[in-house]
Amino acid sequence: MELAVKFDFSDFLKKADELKAASDQVPYALSRAINQAGEDAQNVLIQQTWPRSVKVRNPSFMRAALRRVPSTKHNLTFEIVDVLHRGSLKKHAIGGSKTAKSRFAIPVERNTPRGSHGVPQSQRPRALGRKGAFVIGNAIYTKVGKRLKLRYILKRSIFQPKDVAFYEDFEISMRNGVRTAFPLWLKRAMQTRRIR
Repeated sequence: MELAVKFDFSDFLKKADELKAASDQVPYALSRAINQAGEDAQNVLIQQTWPRSVKVRNPSFMRAALRRVPSTKHNLTFEIVDVLHRGSLKKHAIGGSKTAKSRFAIPVERNTPRGSHGVPQSQRPRALGRKGAFVIGNAIYTKVGKRLKLRYILKRSIFQPKDVAFYEDFEISMRNGVRTAFPLWLKRAMQTRRIR
């Protein structure tokens, strides 16, 4: 997943004219504004968008997954990228089917405990297989006394609905942040320019 937003550069040149600022300072000021807004947008995604949309089991996951690729005055491109490629973040953002190489083992929540990092290793299908779990049809069971306990449902594909507004929240946060920060950074750039 890569999050990016585009701006019309001419809008910032107009703003520079309104502020009676030199146009040669616009790329620097815009880059600083974009990076400041990008850091704020990343925090919105981590602290608001993700927790509002899903049950958070590992609070540090999103901070580890999302990394900023900052802009420079020579390259006014800013991105937030998923560096872990775990958790199907793009599927959460746009929806779609996921297909397994063999089958997905979907834990039955009432019978399979989850911790902050998901299902513990000792309760995953491979570990349960070593303890005598067995497959019947499209399910994995363990034996508890004389009864069978359903632990996992097996599926070749699953549908992930669009349930996290990553793109929408990123764009709103970036546009608002850049509009607010740009005039401030432009004024600072002009102050620095006058000192020279």
